[in-house]
Formats: sequence, structure tokens, C-alpha cells
Amino acid sequence: YPYAKDGIEIWTAIETWVTEYCNVFYHNDNDVKEDEEIQEWWNEIKTRGHEDRKEGWYDINSFDSLVKALTTLIWITSGLHAAVNFGQYGYGGWPPNRPMLLRKFLPRDDQVQEDKDIMKFMEEMLPDKFQMKLAIAVMDLLSRHTSDEVYLGQTSPQKERPLIEDHESIIQKKFKEFRENLEAIERNIKERNKEYLLMNRWGNVKIPYKLLYPDTSKSMRPTFKEKGKHHPEKTDINERGIPNSISI
Repeated sequence: YPYAKDGIEIWTAIETWVTEYCNVFYHNDNDVKEDEEIQEWWNEIKTRGHEDRKEGWYDINSFDSLVKALTTLIWITSGLHAAVNFGQYGYGGWPPNRPMLLRKFLPRDDQVQEDKDIMKFMEEMLPDKFQMKLAIAVMDLLSRHTSDEVYLGQTSPQKERPLIEDHESIIQKKFKEFRENLEAIERNIKERNKEYLLMNRWGNVKIPYKLLYPDTSKSMRPTFKEKGKHHPEKTDINERGIPNSISI
């Protein structure tokens, strides 16, 4: 299954990066327990961010539990979101194939005698033109990346906050390794997408699975075709790439 195969590689790359990053600041479990900011942050998530959920929480009282929490959060807002969000147009962009709205129940066998009966039911069941166009527009919007999208592994955290010089050099090195891991995953996915025998990846319509293609190696520089005007490179609606965060 493409989501599982590609996803576990992305997850492992994120987990490795988070572990290396946390290793710079925490040397043992006690360091994590005594970090008041981390403890207050996690408590706010549990008591205010998810006030409705009273059970199932674990405490961040060890290095491993901190890595687990951070990896999960990063995965949800990057890989998981990319997988469930950017394929929406391909799944529901053609309303007759998967209408967002039906105005009438599907017909029973005894209600359909001839082709003309089917057409009549279709006209009565499917949404009108305005409702269809609205659904297509929403699907189109949700399935596109922003024009200035930043992808996972493209922006190092040292750009966001000042760090101790020794720490910064270590983090830069580890982040470079994270980026290289993601680029290696890109190559793996490309090779798997070429393999037509992987039927769960290609399917009958021969459309390769690319929702978890990181696209980390894509240049962050905009493309200019005319002086003074920005023209983003032409892409299809289901644009590949794992954004660094949820932008919509």
C-alpha cells in the first residue's frame, strides 16, 4: 500500500531528525521532566487544546516520550495532512463520480426499467449546476499548494530563533542529513512509481501515487518568465509535495 510504504519512510526520517535535534538540548530523562516550558506546553495541549478528551494521554516524562510527541505532531501537520488533503480533487472533483450532495435516494431495482428511467433519476438526484461548480471549486482550492509553499526539509530551524553557536552548527549538520534523507525517499518513491507490477500503487487507471512525494529538492526560488511578473511553474491540480505545515 503506497500510503503505508511511503509514509513509514517519511515518519522514520522525521523521527530521526527530531531525535537528533532533541539530543542537542536534553541529555537524559530528568532534563525533560525539569523543563517547565515543555511541561506547561504539553499540559495546555491536554487541558485546553483537547479539553474534550480526558483519557489516553501519556506524560512527557522521558526523552523518548518527548520525541514521540514531537514526531507525531510534525507527522500530522505534514505527511498525514498531505496524504489526506491533496488528493481530494482526484477523488471528488467530478461530482457525478462522487457527488457531495444527493437530492434524492438512489433508485431501487424495481424503480428502474429502462435507460430513460436511469437518466430521470440522475437528473433528480444530482446537485444542480451551481452546487456542482461550488463543490469543484472547493475541491480545487483544497488540493492546491500555496504559491509560496515551503516543503518539509527546506527551512532549517536555526532561521527561526537564535541558538548557541555550537548548537547551531550541530543542528545545521543534522538538518542537512534530514533533507538528504527526504531526497533519498523521493528517489525511492519515483522508482516504486515506475513499477507497474505494484498494482496497489498504480491501480487500473495507471496513475502513480505521489501524495507523499516530499518534493524537498524543489527549488524554493520563484520562476520568472517576464520581467517584474511572477509566473509559477505549471503543475497539475494534485501537485506533489509535503508542506512544512498546514497552510489552508
